[in-house]
Amino acid sequence: MADREVATSRAAGPLVPNICISSADLGCRAAYETWLESVADVFDAKPDSRDGIGRFPIEMNVFHPGPLVLGQFVSPPQVFERSPRSIANGGLDHFLIQLYESGGFAGSAGGADIRVRAGDICIFDLTRTLDTRASDFRNVTLIVPRPLLETFVEDVDALSGIVLAGEEPLTRMLARHMRSLHGEMAQMAQDEAEAAARATVALIAVAAQRHAGFGTTGSKPLVSRFRAIVAHIDANLHDETLSPNSICADLGMSRATLYRLFEPVGGVAEFIRIRRLEAAMRLLVAPQACAVSIAEIAFGCGFKSLSSFSKAFRSHFGLSAREVRQNAGGKDSVRLRSPGLAEEAELSYWLKTLA
Repeated sequence: MADREVATSRAAGPLVPNICISSADLGCRAAYETWLESVADVFDAKPDSRDGIGRFPIEMNVFHPGPLVLGQFVSPPQVFERSPRSIANGGLDHFLIQLYESGGFAGSAGGADIRVRAGDICIFDLTRTLDTRASDFRNVTLIVPRPLLETFVEDVDALSGIVLAGEEPLTRMLARHMRSLHGEMAQMAQDEAEAAARATVALIAVAAQRHAGFGTTGSKPLVSRFRAIVAHIDANLHDETLSPNSICADLGMSRATLYRLFEPVGGVAEFIRIRRLEAAMRLLVAPQACAVSIAEIAFGCGFKSLSSFSKAFRSHFGLSAREVRQNAGGKDSVRLRSPGLAEEAELSYWLKTLA
């Protein structure tokens, strides 16, 4: 087990909580095992190298400046997966934003192909699936709770899976800012770190929305019919009569057009079913919904019966709705940050108490 290194600060006020793990101190295997447990709520990971982890450095330097988690990671080649079961088991409703300083990865995010190279910045919705293969890498990572990102972005779903190209001037500026924020964090008091963290999310929102909403020239907004239909679906998930027929009637489009648009994501009926399940999962883990019964959540998300919801939820996530709620509720048993928590347990606690 690693000894925690707590950064000192010249600034007045409480320090920013900090966890450091390094293979230089622990050796590669012990550092990797500690790192693996630390990120278990975010990824299922395994080495992707014939040499395993023996000849690669492992570094993790993570801060918790209040509204988000910020870290720098150095890692050997790995395979990362986020399955429906791990999504439900982890109970995280956050966005993962990563600057790859070196290395990169390829794979799929939310069922769509993705490739990230050195210098790129990528954004993932942690309520969506992920399956990627990474080279050895160094990155700066922010984990931002959905409500904080929604403060600056009207349609956060449009951001999942986007990649900001490293050669773009706005991406380069954001990359410098993210590196600087991490580099200065150890010298900040908690209150100024929180202010800087929120400003960083606002800057990310500007860059991400420009990417999602404009073409390469940046001269004309691109109106996505698919996104408009998704917005309509999300606004009507509570309505059990929501269907391909009702969407066509409400939006004035043909069934052929609707089916063609949703064919790449498994069809419109399946898309509605998954969106309802994801909405229910977010409510099950939300502290503000802890008094809402599972039945109320099921009916509020458009399911016609509790039994059909329970069966669909377990089939998709591999856990029952009750198990997900109990797992999420476990975070309330820890009222205060404890200096005695192991690194892997403390990072998990930080992630589960972001709101």
